[in-house]
Amino acid sequence: MKRNSTQLNLLHQFSQIKTRKSEQKIEENLKVKDSTIQNILAYSKSVRCIKTDSLGMVLTVNN
Repeated sequence: MKRNSTQLNLLHQFSQIKTRKSEQKIEENLKVKDSTIQNILAYSKSVRCIKTDSLGMVLTVNN
């Protein structure tokens, strides 16, 4: 009986290690890259929103 409980404990520990590793991978994938932030900032500088009487709000992109 003791051997079975030891095997169960080892399986439980192994599953906990796998869970922690997968959580770390998820956290790494959720981090925003610096290049993405720079691209968004560059895009935001080239975009303007103009309010017109006939169309309402118009988004213009400056090239």
